[in-house]
Parts: sequence; structure tokens; C-alpha cells
Amino acid sequence: MANSQDKSDMQQELSREDHYFETGDGTRLAYYVWSRRTPPPCRALVLILHGIGFHARPYEVVARGMDLQDATFAALDFRGHGRSGGPSGELPPTARMIQDIEDWVEHLQASFIGVPTFLIAESMAGPYGTLYTLDNPGSVNGLILVAPAVVPSWRQALVSGSISDLTSLVTSPTSPSIDLSGHRPRMGSNDSAFAELRISDPDAIHAVSPRYILRIGKTIAQLMTRRSLTTDASVQILHGDGDKVLSPVGSRILYHRLKSPDKSLVILPGANHILFWDQYSRAVFTIMSNWIAGRT
Repeated sequence: MANSQDKSDMQQELSREDHYFETGDGTRLAYYVWSRRTPPPCRALVLILHGIGFHARPYEVVARGMDLQDATFAALDFRGHGRSGGPSGELPPTARMIQDIEDWVEHLQASFIGVPTFLIAESMAGPYGTLYTLDNPGSVNGLILVAPAVVPSWRQALVSGSISDLTSLVTSPTSPSIDLSGHRPRMGSNDSAFAELRISDPDAIHAVSPRYILRIGKTIAQLMTRRSLTTDASVQILHGDGDKVLSPVGSRILYHRLKSPDKSLVILPGANHILFWDQYSRAVFTIMSNWIAGRT
């Protein structure tokens, strides 16, 4: 474990490379790679899938926060998000999302042959990352689910605009009528800096359609109604017990349903939904770093 001065030096040495690749249907997707300028041999490939309406570049905070000197980090802009191709602001059907993840992982692993691969899926990405792992045995060594979307918090029903959001399901299902840049970032994070980042980011999606939300719901249903949730990958699930967006009950249910030879569930007292931008972020990064280090 590096001391504080070592970590500061490591952060200064972190560099980013911007990349694109083509999926099986010819769509160009963007992704980003972070590593040290003079890296030792890579011993872990850590892949990151972003949350609702966001994109990959802000997840540099994960690469900087985790104490894994010999790891390479990469994060994907989902189709229609960030700088990736596809209809802007739209979420594709579940099968297409899973195929995009599969294409991306295979594309990266071709350059990191034999390197253990770990997939971090946050919030909305949780069901997609889990389905990908279940459908592709042996593809990753470990799956980390961070506040995965399974059960919405009851607090969502109290949010201003919830009734109009339900109405738009019928009246305008494809119109971007559900706001993601007003009260919701503040509701989901205890860190005011995250709300400012999310609201001001020009590459973030600031409103999504009811169809976007319904597709997430359909993916959750597809995952949770599967007869078997058996994987050969190690699994870690982290969730804040103060999450106002997605209930930790969902993570507990998913943890008990997943059949893995190596699984753990961490509920963080007082932590909110956005664990990478929270007063507990340092603890979250330490937990994930130690978990991956123990499996390489």
C-alpha cells in the first residue's frame, strides 16, 4: 500500500488516451484508457461502465482513487452517450447493450492477453454488467457492482415531477422529458461538487425519455427473472444504506441470488447513491483496490 506522498506522485503520473473501436454492427464507440506514464507490467485490467445519462471521462476519478499501481483502467461511453455513435441520448435494447460490452471487452483483451480482467458497473450499468458476466463465462475474473439498479428507493416517489414523469410514459414515451440535471444529482450525491459537475458537463445527457427508463426496467426484469444467476467470476457488491435513488434492498436480493464461488456484499452506513463522489469515496476506493489486489 502506497503512502500519501506516493499516491500524490502516482496521481500526477496518470495519463489518458482516447480511443474508438467498431462494434459488430459498425457503430463507432469511444473509450478512454488511464495508466501510469512509466507503468510496470500490467497485472490487472479494470474496466468501468458508467451510470444513467453520463459518460466515461469523469470516471478518471476511479483510476486516480484506486491504489493499484500496476493496473490499467478503461471506461466506455455507451452507445448514444458521450462521444460514442448511435442515436444521441437514447438507450439501445438490452441485447445490443450486452453485445457492445462483449465487443469492447474482447477488443481490449486482445491487447492485454492473459491479464486478469475486472469489470466495475455503476448504478444503471449494474444489470448490464451482470448479464454480460453471466452470459460470457470466463470473460472476466471479477465483477464489482456499485449501487446496482435493482430496486428503486421509495424516496423517488416523493421527488417533484414524478407524477408528470409517469404521465409522459403515455403521452410522449420517446421525448426527453425526464430531467437528470436538476434536483436528481443533488438527491443522489452527498458531494455538491458532483451535482455541479453533472449539471454543467456538456457531454452528459440532461434529460432522458420514458422509453430510456423503461429499457432499464426491462433489463432489470430480465436479470431478476432468470432461473439461474450462476457465474464463475468473483463478485463484490457495494451500496450505501443512505441511497435515496436505489434501495440497498436490491443489492441484498441480488447478492443472495447470485451463485459465485467468491462473493461479498458491503453496505456503507450513511453513504448515498453516487459512491465515487461521496464523503466515503476514499473508503470505497480502498475496498475495491484491496479486493482486486487479492485476486490478481
